[in-house]
Amino acid sequence: MSSNDEPSRMEVFKAFSTFFSSVILASASIVVTLKYNQQQLEIAQKQAVSQMEITRIKEISDLIPKLGSENDNERKFSAITLSLYGESAVPALIALLEDENSTIREVSSKALTLIGEPAIPELEAAFKDERNSENLRALSIYTLGGLKSEKAVQIATNAAIKAVQDSKENKIVRKDAATALGKLKDARSIPVLLEAMQSKTNTELVENSIWALGEIRVKDVNKELVSMLNHNNVRVRVATVWALAKLKDENTGRILLNVAEKDLDQDVRDAATNAIEWMK
Repeated sequence: MSSNDEPSRMEVFKAFSTFFSSVILASASIVVTLKYNQQQLEIAQKQAVSQMEITRIKEISDLIPKLGSENDNERKFSAITLSLYGESAVPALIALLEDENSTIREVSSKALTLIGEPAIPELEAAFKDERNSENLRALSIYTLGGLKSEKAVQIATNAAIKAVQDSKENKIVRKDAATALGKLKDARSIPVLLEAMQSKTNTELVENSIWALGEIRVKDVNKELVSMLNHNNVRVRVATVWALAKLKDENTGRILLNVAEKDLDQDVRDAATNAIEWMK
């Protein structure tokens, strides 16, 4: 091997070393750049989320004063819009459950239903606080009964059963609790509803309990419901007609035909006729 080969090898080694070093530096540069870009992206995302939250809070703060507007439509629109803001809107919507306008109370209840599970704790608290108005408490339990959540169903069922059973509870709260039990369709509430159906002082509770039994649709209560066709209140008898139609016992057609022919009130006779057609 000639001495001239040595410089050539050294040059190749140096060139390779230079190339290898360049690759390492380039790779390191790429890693650093990627890390930096990732950090910048995370910062940008956090800033965007923060900005959205600030915008959301501002929009809610603009809507809330409108809830106190003298214009019913403006209050109703604000309640509907607030449902889009989730948990942040819950306190304002619960406050509307005692609005003097029944339509706005209904809209607020539906808005809370749309928000769903995040509304459960405050609805439960509003119902349990006996210092609250009857509308607020009644609609809180009614709204809980409408939520499609296992947690809400459990809380609402237990609270509604307790309210219906309590003869010292507010009349409006009790009748709305009975309605909630009908929406929940839990067979455990049947004995409670059957007992409430016999109330001598709260006709609305009787009517709503009958409706609830019709919604739960357990035929075992058919006999007890038939006895309510002799009730002296027209609305109760109409509710009974429809509850029986929903149960569809084998004798229901014959019983309703008799009601359609013989009941003393036209509204009840019409309800029986319509119920017979509905069952076909």
